[in-house]
Amino acid sequence: MSNETKAQQEEWQQIQLALQNLDDFAPLYKKYIRPIFNYCYHKVGNQEEAKDIAQQVFVKAMLNLKSFRNKGYGLGPWLYKIALNEVNDWFKKQSKEEVWLNQARLWEEMGVVDPSQSERISDEMLEKVLTQIKPAALEIIRLRYFENMSNAMVAEVLAISESNVKVRLHRTIHELKSHLSKILKHEN
Repeated sequence: MSNETKAQQEEWQQIQLALQNLDDFAPLYKKYIRPIFNYCYHKVGNQEEAKDIAQQVFVKAMLNLKSFRNKGYGLGPWLYKIALNEVNDWFKKQSKEEVWLNQARLWEEMGVVDPSQSERISDEMLEKVLTQIKPAALEIIRLRYFENMSNAMVAEVLAISESNVKVRLHRTIHELKSHLSKILKHEN
């Protein structure tokens, strides 16, 4: 644990305490409930549903805390992995599609949308582009840009290599740009 920060060491100690007594899970819950709720909300687009899903994430986390393996990233990626599974289960049960909120700013940040073109691009255009991209590729985009995770953390959540994250990220951004370019040409 020599490369870990003090905060990571404290979190690991808190996890050890929670393994002995679930009442000691409360500080971990307080630390992660907001980001996990936000992740769920940005995927399902409904606050009440997101609250329910986030609560289920923490119930599962508490029940399965003994299976957590510290890989140096803290509890976050493990919780996101549980949240991803819970949200996917919710989508299967509800027969609904994923929601993409607050898009324009992040599409510019990724380099998909040129700032000089942003006024011409509507949410409907971006939605149309998103339907042409594989969900697994979009999840990398969501975790990396919408959840501000490092490539290493995205790799941990999705159980793939960091180099695979980089390659998929690059390809997906290129694919998004290509599809958007075609739509913009068609609009003219």
